[in-house]
Amino acid sequence: MTVHAPHTAPQDLPIGMGPQSFHIRRLGGRPLRFRGVELAMAMGFSPEHAFWYEINAYRKLQGAYAVAVRLFHSATDEQDVVQAWPCDGLGDVLETLERYDATQDVTVSVDPTDPDLSAAELAAHALDLRARTEIHKRAYAAVLGDLLHQLDDAG
Repeated sequence: MTVHAPHTAPQDLPIGMGPQSFHIRRLGGRPLRFRGVELAMAMGFSPEHAFWYEINAYRKLQGAYAVAVRLFHSATDEQDVVQAWPCDGLGDVLETLERYDATQDVTVSVDPTDPDLSAAELAAHALDLRARTEIHKRAYAAVLGDLLHQLDDAG
């Protein structure tokens, strides 16, 4: 894993670590395209979970930044999701990543309007949803912490 200081000019990077073209597909949006360098990448794969996060921070050649949050699923019937945002500065990168809400990534597996569900079954589903929400929040927070640590070390 390579981490570049946020203020390192692309021409000062080691040979082979120069600017690249990035084309980040986004769910429900236009792709984010730019030339630049990846400042940091953190990933939180764990075989005990059916999903994992990857977070990338980039510096564009024009001096602006970009970030991407990827949610991968081990199940083939679940769609992986990529969200990416352009950012004006490093502060905007940090704010965007800290504002990301991992609870939006939790799928609801029950129809609460199903008349055949008893109150006890609904309560059990609610507890399951709460537990899965906490798992997503913790998984994202762990990966974000790793990425922020890398950026801090580089800067």
